[in-house]
Amino acid sequence: MREILKAESKISYLVHNSNVRRWGNLIRNLDNWWDFFLWKLSGYRKPATFVARLRNGIEVPLEARQRHEFKLMFMNHEYIWPIPNKKLNGVIIDLGANVGFFTLWASLRYPHCKVLSFEPFPRNYEVLVQNIARNSLNNCHAIQCAVSGKTGEVVFGLETTIENPTEPHIVEAKGADGRHFFTVPCLNLDDIMEKRSLQTVAFLKIDIEGSEYDVLYNLSDANYRKIQRIGMETEDFDERRNTRSLRAFLQEKGYKTVEVTPHLVHCWRI
Repeated sequence: MREILKAESKISYLVHNSNVRRWGNLIRNLDNWWDFFLWKLSGYRKPATFVARLRNGIEVPLEARQRHEFKLMFMNHEYIWPIPNKKLNGVIIDLGANVGFFTLWASLRYPHCKVLSFEPFPRNYEVLVQNIARNSLNNCHAIQCAVSGKTGEVVFGLETTIENPTEPHIVEAKGADGRHFFTVPCLNLDDIMEKRSLQTVAFLKIDIEGSEYDVLYNLSDANYRKIQRIGMETEDFDERRNTRSLRAFLQEKGYKTVEVTPHLVHCWRI
């Protein structure tokens, strides 16, 4: 069985990373894809901020430091491929929304769905709100909080020595050199779903720098039955908090799982 999973993941990786497919996705998504190509040729320097214009008119201001995350979403379709391409009905939840690339893509692809976007980092949250407002996306709602295994508050540590930091991490204690700390409210996924009376979550996207284990290992069976699809990035820490263990756990919950590339897992109910 393990060999079958390895072969399945290898095939998915090769198809997922095809340059033809990636640029085909970009052309399908962007109205001004040729300008993006010229921006790439300039070394992402001219202009300093490139405004990507999606086919439905949505505009995405893009700085050079954000190009990797942008490509993951609009070229790789990072979080939703190769899940069976059925029409999504229900709420889409974006955990770790960053500046909103997945949120904007989901609004483009599924305009009939409500998108709930959770982002704890103040700098990213500010840009996320601006991107939603700039495009008058009434179906997208940004919430500034972390999501983990329990409701309360969490302390984030942010490396102040790296240029343009965008990925804060939950820390156990303060005091490390070269870090900036800030405290944000935190919710668990059960509370989010219950307080908002969510009956169907069409898609759950997770990119929360290791907190995926706390979120998913603490979610109730009743709410698992409401979640149709999951796309997430994972990190490996120990015997329980690793990609293989999480996939096995989700399979027991009734999901088909595929590791498309290392640490990128897609799941859907079977």
